[in-house]
Amino acid sequence: MDGKRRTVENGLFYVAITRIRSSNHLHLKNFNESYIRISAQVSQEMKRLRSKLYDYCETPLRIKTHKKEISISYLNISSLRKHINDLKSDFNLLDSTVLCIAETWLRPSDSGPNYYLENFNILERLDGLIQTNGKGLLLYSKSNIRYSIYNSGNDEIQWIMANIDDLICCFVYFPPGTALYMMSDLFLSWFNSQTVPDLIIGDFNKSTAEMEVLSSKYSLLCLTESKTTRGSRDIDHIFWRKSDHMSVSAQVYNVFYSDHDAVSVRVEKRENSMLLCNVELPTDVII
Repeated sequence: MDGKRRTVENGLFYVAITRIRSSNHLHLKNFNESYIRISAQVSQEMKRLRSKLYDYCETPLRIKTHKKEISISYLNISSLRKHINDLKSDFNLLDSTVLCIAETWLRPSDSGPNYYLENFNILERLDGLIQTNGKGLLLYSKSNIRYSIYNSGNDEIQWIMANIDDLICCFVYFPPGTALYMMSDLFLSWFNSQTVPDLIIGDFNKSTAEMEVLSSKYSLLCLTESKTTRGSRDIDHIFWRKSDHMSVSAQVYNVFYSDHDAVSVRVEKRENSMLLCNVELPTDVII
């Protein structure tokens, strides 16, 4: 690379050097550090983006209004194998008390220790398809949380029913094209069991309007009304069975490494059936 053979422009050195696949045969001739130039406008924009990123990445799940509050999050990650390092650096999700990752695409051959998260236990793992990508649920919780796994399903529809600190939660993944009658049958089995869920959270691959018949039948309130995918579809939901003993607030926030947004809910036990004060956060629904 001969620095004298061409006009030196902003960004030109970067363009040239990034075309090289190996440094073994790289030779710099007539090189001067002044040839490395950056546009003032680019520098200004990078500073702006870093500033915006910092503002955006505040950790709302870290702000707790009461010691009895837990936060539960769900994300369709489209390959945990590919995005495990992204997840490990996502301090919003890592501030959750309980975290469910869907579409992990993990197979039995994928080693468990590779998918541990610091300060979390793995409560349950349902692997994905063996022959192709798809499915897979992985449920984490903070180490100090009381829990028990009641039941799970690992057929066409994957789901995990768990008691999380006396809150019965169902984490679910419905593949695209799941018939509504199949969902209805599953809901019926849940609500006819001895462990009726207080909270159902997951990727339903159905819009809020399409889920209306089931949410109405079982008196469930949909806490998420925002679009949850880059394709502007509202298919990731949180359904809540009203309780006089708990207050909830839900939110949806963007995750850069997935085409789904994360959905989160904060559940706070009430004292003497009185509603505790909520911190003002950007939420979809606050009860």
